[in-house]
Amino acid sequence: MGGFQPRSWHRITLATVAGGGIALSAILAVHFSNTQIEEKRQQLMVEATGFADDLEEYLQSREMIAKTVGTVFEAPDLSQPYPLRSIGKKVLALTPDIAVMAWIPQVDPSRIHEVLSALSAAGRPPQLYGPNFETLDVTNTRRVLYPVVDVEPKLADNQVGLGMDIGLLPSRKAAFEQARDEQRLIATAPLRLLQPFNTTGYVLYSPVYNERGFVGCITFIFRVDELLNGFAHGRRIPMNFQVYDATDLTQLKYLAGVTQQGEIDTVNSSVRSDNAEAVRHSVDFAGRKMLVLFDPGPDLVQVGIQQALTVGSLGLLLTGLILWSMYYFMRSSRRLASEIATTNSMKASVELLNRELVHRVGNLLAVAQGIIQLSYNASLSTVEFKDSIIARLHALHQSVGLINREDWKGVWLHELLQTELAPVADRINVSGRDVLLKPKAAQSLSLLFYELMANSSKHGALSTRGGKVTAEWEIKDSDSGRLFYFRWQEHDHGIIKPPTRQGFGTKLLTRLVPGDLSGRATLNYESGWFRYELEASVERTIEQESNAAVIVKAVLPLRVIGSNVGAAELGA
Repeated sequence: MGGFQPRSWHRITLATVAGGGIALSAILAVHFSNTQIEEKRQQLMVEATGFADDLEEYLQSREMIAKTVGTVFEAPDLSQPYPLRSIGKKVLALTPDIAVMAWIPQVDPSRIHEVLSALSAAGRPPQLYGPNFETLDVTNTRRVLYPVVDVEPKLADNQVGLGMDIGLLPSRKAAFEQARDEQRLIATAPLRLLQPFNTTGYVLYSPVYNERGFVGCITFIFRVDELLNGFAHGRRIPMNFQVYDATDLTQLKYLAGVTQQGEIDTVNSSVRSDNAEAVRHSVDFAGRKMLVLFDPGPDLVQVGIQQALTVGSLGLLLTGLILWSMYYFMRSSRRLASEIATTNSMKASVELLNRELVHRVGNLLAVAQGIIQLSYNASLSTVEFKDSIIARLHALHQSVGLINREDWKGVWLHELLQTELAPVADRINVSGRDVLLKPKAAQSLSLLFYELMANSSKHGALSTRGGKVTAEWEIKDSDSGRLFYFRWQEHDHGIIKPPTRQGFGTKLLTRLVPGDLSGRATLNYESGWFRYELEASVERTIEQESNAAVIVKAVLPLRVIGSNVGAAELGA
């Protein structure tokens, strides 16, 4: 077989793999885009419908409580103080999102003195007040009055409303009289509540009757923000939404907005109520229509395109990594075939090399697949997933480059440290006896060193000006055989307790790398420092030990000490 034919075959193979990788990446990107858009749209519709149904059920339960209280309440004589004493605290305990509960009787002018006596008995001035808390002269009045006689809870801020005649407040008076005339629960239009609330809310009037007929209304004041907070608390909110009073469709009134995190904003939102992408639902509350407007966030098509570009980019990146690996091993196989072309074992050697090629490429792809899968599961967003996977594949790429340079015979530990820690080498004190790592161990340790450096640069000692890091290793004898010990210790570390979420980095440090090296690892967080310790089998990790001291000369300083480092020194 001549030298031209194998090179031509290799080029055809590389071109086929490249074309297949590009085509597959494009197909997956388009498919992912279409399915992602449709799935997202259907998911939002289903979640919004269920959430709106729950909200309407919640509001109806509040409406039912108000109706029931008005039905069972037995109105006392006008001169009796504290008429809500028997039910007020019980109702508020059952429904804590009621801001204030009040008793407002319908009082004939001839019986005003009885109301004033009740107020006096309750410790309040025997006077009635107007909307601006001005004292009213009711001596010669001939109109029916609607004074606030009792409130719950009896807080100092709520007591200031006692004696106020709501007949002088047009919207409240209209709702009161409508509840009386139609004999049903009536809510006012959303209005600005009086002090101390100073926010938007609804006032519900539940009519009360006795054997003589209508006697007054029990009033329930609901703050919109507290009403929505009571519903949203402890629930999963599918997306941001805004609530409008839509009883008058020609004039929507903004009530509040709620974020996915449960934060409530009563300032008018910038999201328009006629947004074409919005998901709309209407709910009823005490005769009022409320429009719930769900905001799906980013444009659905744009989300699908962004996700598809990410998948396509990752596919092309993986294709490039495969091509680079195949090209290197093909070049090695050509050189090996040329050197043994004159021997009778050429065929067996080529077959052996091809089997090794399949094994190594498969191993490399398995590592890359594991990194992609675990990074995807641990990422909170597409941007975080893209940034983390590119950085980790780059770290793997650097280790593979060192391994390939020595034809997969191994990598010296100081070279691996020098490559992976180069950006921060001047702030890391590295010490230990140099060793030649096995190829698989070098791959695992390269990812380990990158994760330690990246975590320290973001959250640890390397994220501060004065922070320092020490990296040490040694080989010791034990009952189970010779062990390789590695320690990473950070001084002036800002984090004093372990993270609450275990991401890809924590899994790699504590499970994946120790598992590959048949060892174990520990993470220790203390005030002011962080320590990571790895214990692994020398048989799985070390190819060759060095007895000579080695001084590394690099662009960025790294110090490798050849003398043995004892356990006492490591514990210092």
